[in-house]
Amino acid sequence: MTRACVIGNCQADGLADWLGVLSPGLTVEAFSVAGIQPDDPEAGARWRALLDRSDWVVMQTGPEHRARFGLPEPEALRAEGRRVTLAPWIIFRGFHPDCAYLFHRGAPMPGAAGPLQSAIALAARLEDLPQARALRLYNAYVYARLGYFDAYGAGLDLMREEWAALGLDPSPWLAPRAEPFMHTINHPIPAVLEDVARQLLSGAGLRAEAVPSHRPPDRLVGGGIWPVYPELAERVGLKGGTAYRRPGLPDTPLEATVAAAYDGLDAALADGFVFDAAASPLIAKARAFIRDEVI
Repeated sequence: MTRACVIGNCQADGLADWLGVLSPGLTVEAFSVAGIQPDDPEAGARWRALLDRSDWVVMQTGPEHRARFGLPEPEALRAEGRRVTLAPWIIFRGFHPDCAYLFHRGAPMPGAAGPLQSAIALAARLEDLPQARALRLYNAYVYARLGYFDAYGAGLDLMREEWAALGLDPSPWLAPRAEPFMHTINHPIPAVLEDVARQLLSGAGLRAEAVPSHRPPDRLVGGGIWPVYPELAERVGLKGGTAYRRPGLPDTPLEATVAAAYDGLDAALADGFVFDAAASPLIAKARAFIRDEVI
């Protein structure tokens, strides 16, 4: 086995980097569905060509993603004589339960943190709260009512369940840690991708270098680091904050994050945006809380 590919989300390139660094004789390519339209024929041709020249396929997409993008099922690839390994789509909401996406015309609504938004801020704007009033919602009482304090335990349980189902061991990430192992809800730190890559190589019968020749760049940190709110951080032994951070750029304070959410949503509403509660349950729950206890 000399050629492999990773087909997955925004984590695919980083995972491919680590597989190649840890197993130097392996040529690894990646295809990410992030930002790809499901009916894009050029994208379809790219992943098909990638599969055709790969002996080992690491499939990071779940059934719903494979159906949406027309990707083949693992069984079909195995029938073609390829080795297929399933990898986790790494999502953990425990550190950042307020972090959300809101889509308009098929694209994430932009804010101060790129496509990342605060569910509380968006809900406050949808309920026509003034920004100053929205800022006062970032407190322990509101987090408790929205279930944010339960997100850490639920996230660990989900991670344990999903990784174990794939024959992987998430235990290094389940124990208390000095720093969050996620930049955002779906952007893990490089050490997580390294750990997954090592386990995948072991499962495929390939030796991994104990000490890699170099560490690949963190491809995901450019998307920024969502804060762990102080009241949440205190409960899991971390240092908290409210500022969104990006390497080499000034921190974005909470006030700016809320203001950008309001501006972005105002623009979308002017463009005919209609909120879909079923597609955004986190924001819908925050709206219900605001209607019941704030307005």
